Amino acid sequence: MPREVREAMEVDFGFYITGYLVCAVEAPPIFVGIVYADSRGRFEDGASVRTSLTRSVSFQNGYGVLTTFSGSCYVIVSWHPSQANGGNLYMNRSWH
Repeated sequence: MPREVREAMEVDFGFYITGYLVCAVEAPPIFVGIVYADSRGRFEDGASVRTSLTRSVSFQNGYGVLTTFSGSCYVIVSWHPSQANGGNLYMNRSWH
């Protein structure tokens, strides 16, 4: 498991976390990425996933927090490089 994921797992977000995404890509109305620590046991660490439909994205403790209409909540540990520097809709909405 990547160090960045272990560090994110130490953070108390105050609610149930379904999993931690690295290399996340926004593909409205969903996200794709590599998941770790899937609390529902559906995916092995390092599996590529596609989330359910996105309900909201917020930023807490330096991380993106994605909730879905199916009730999942993912911590976005890192973004895919294509999503950096203005390529990410949610980052643009939050920071500009």
